[in-house]
Amino acid sequence: MIRIEYKGASVFCSDAREAQEMLRFIAAETDRGSYSMRQKSPWDSQLFWKFVESLGQPQRKVLKLLLTHDSLQAENLCGELGMKSNQQLAGVLSGISKQAAAIGIPARAVFKIDNESTSGEVTKSYVVAPDFVSIARENNWMDGE
Repeated sequence: MIRIEYKGASVFCSDAREAQEMLRFIAAETDRGSYSMRQKSPWDSQLFWKFVESLGQPQRKVLKLLLTHDSLQAENLCGELGMKSNQQLAGVLSGISKQAAAIGIPARAVFKIDNESTSGEVTKSYVVAPDFVSIARENNWMDGE
């Protein structure tokens, strides 16, 4: 078991590959600040379709779920996807971040993670980025693929 500490929470990974994916995911989260300073959306229709077509089915399903909810907690998102752990979810989210980065889009332009700590327990919620909501609607992505 590999333990990664991040923002006061411990994440346990079963092997080095999973730890690398988690570290890439954490690194993608760090550009949250730089993305939020942008004024203009990084999305256009061509980039949107290039991104969507590069995703696997689990990644598309996550994004469609996030587009239909204001926010989803990690346990609810895992349940909707039939996953047993946050580690499995992290792998899917890492795939989204990786595909976004491959076309020069920061992960924060797709989704963000809100961490809330209550009585020492951290709850993660996932929210789709407003620019991604806009471009998905403009391209009628929710009507089909």
